[in-house]
Amino acid sequence: MLACGPIILSSWILALTTKSISALYAVRIIQGIAMAIPYAVTPMYIAEIAEPCLRGQLGSYFQVFFYIGVLYSYATGPYFEYQIYLYLECLPVILFIIVYSFMPESPYYLLMKEKEEEAYKALSWLRADEDVLQEFNDIKENVAEDMRNRGTWKALIATKKDRMALFIVEIVCLVRYTNGISTISLYITQTLTQGGAWVLNSDQMAIVLTTILIIVTTGASFAADTVGRRPLLLISTIGATLFHSVVAVYYYLHERTNVDVSAYMWISFIALLGFCVVANIGLGPLMSIMQAEYFPSHTRAKGAGITGVVTGVSCFVSIKTYQVVDDYFGIYMNYVIFALISLTGAIFFWAVVHETAGKSLGQVQKTLLSTSSESKFS
Repeated sequence: MLACGPIILSSWILALTTKSISALYAVRIIQGIAMAIPYAVTPMYIAEIAEPCLRGQLGSYFQVFFYIGVLYSYATGPYFEYQIYLYLECLPVILFIIVYSFMPESPYYLLMKEKEEEAYKALSWLRADEDVLQEFNDIKENVAEDMRNRGTWKALIATKKDRMALFIVEIVCLVRYTNGISTISLYITQTLTQGGAWVLNSDQMAIVLTTILIIVTTGASFAADTVGRRPLLLISTIGATLFHSVVAVYYYLHERTNVDVSAYMWISFIALLGFCVVANIGLGPLMSIMQAEYFPSHTRAKGAGITGVVTGVSCFVSIKTYQVVDDYFGIYMNYVIFALISLTGAIFFWAVVHETAGKSLGQVQKTLLSTSSESKFS
């Protein structure tokens, strides 16, 4: 995780010292590679250092701080000169390198490497010097049980439990990145412009939307451990289905009929905001948490790698097909597709996903084991 700091900082320095288009392409490629690190590793690290009763809340902050980073760029990019903006982008990276240098390694990882003394010290530091002997012994037992199996790629599908874990995580990932949240946040200005005129300009709307997402995701982080993962996923996908349906109907009437719906333009805006709210109550913050929870110690890193690939591909396809569907069918068809994906996700989560809130990582594996033994899906 520390490695991505200097990599991203070097990309901003490259942008500061050169102004060619090819250099900016290089900046994007370097940052794209660097971003793969936190997406794969951060949820895993948080899950391994957090107490079971706080794992959902702390894991949700991954999404919260992603939006804070987006807001930071939206709030500085349009209002500062190019060079000043680049200097401002360097500040969070430098802060991260300095602060994170003091963080300990994951106790799970240290135990996997048979460094028991270091693992105990790391856990004690993370728990503010509380009595951690019982928790340490539980973690040690879970790691020992997981490490009896080799951490190969084949281990991801070696047993019914492993196949169930991989299947659930990748379906959650697909629904998360193809039901519209990434695409809508990118095309929100264009979508609203096609619906009519607005008081705020595009930069201001982007700031307002991102601020709302931060507030909602922060609130949802407190519910991840109290309400539970499964109810939040169902609320998220069912709500997304309803809001997408409303937007689809509005734009169908606006584009394909002679019905004048301009007076009801606010409905589409409220529906889009509603979708952003429900998407970030469940799917947004919980995907990274479930990714870290469902894979055992010996396959957690490889599972995160596969999930990262699925994330990148699904997000790319969703974003790139949005304009194609808009050109051929109209913008309403995108929201029909988003609604169908969300509905499919809701049915899947209701039928397959079991609650993991408040359970240790070892208990999650036992739940998966019992579930896979009973489920025909496996």
